[in-house]
Amino acid sequence: MESEIIQFGTQIAKYKVDQTLINELLASSKKQTIEYNSLLVANIEKEYGFDIKDKNHFYPKMKPYLKDYIDKHVAPNEPDIDFDIEIRDIWVNFQKAGDYNPPHIHPGHLSFCFYVQMPEEIKTEVNRAFSKPPGSISFTYLEYPKIRGVLSNLELQIDNSIL
Repeated sequence: MESEIIQFGTQIAKYKVDQTLINELLASSKKQTIEYNSLLVANIEKEYGFDIKDKNHFYPKMKPYLKDYIDKHVAPNEPDIDFDIEIRDIWVNFQKAGDYNPPHIHPGHLSFCFYVQMPEEIKTEVNRAFSKPPGSISFTYLEYPKIRGVLSNLELQIDNSIL
């Protein structure tokens, strides 16, 4: 499994995702109807949770990426430890120009996202906020009680997963 390590506080890995999985996620995403807007912090009109049938279908397909991450980056010297990986939820954000996801945290030990479709126009979208470019993701690393932050910005492609 191909991954790229990005040194940044805790380990961030950028994975090349199998195109079949990308296509399945995209097709399934388009049929979801469980509105998640009240559960998420984004300024995005269309946010949907996956139904239980689709969650159960995709959990085993996503777990190898999590297992690979744990084996390589969390416990590389402990090959005999079998971590019980539990994926708590899967949802989709359909963003359009001007939509955004503000800085936020996720519960649990690991968080990941798959990018399954991005319009070509995003590369030329005007960055009116003079901040990070459209189509990128930023990470902030804070250590408590020492509140110090480091910001990292990644340009994404549709076959990427960030963990």
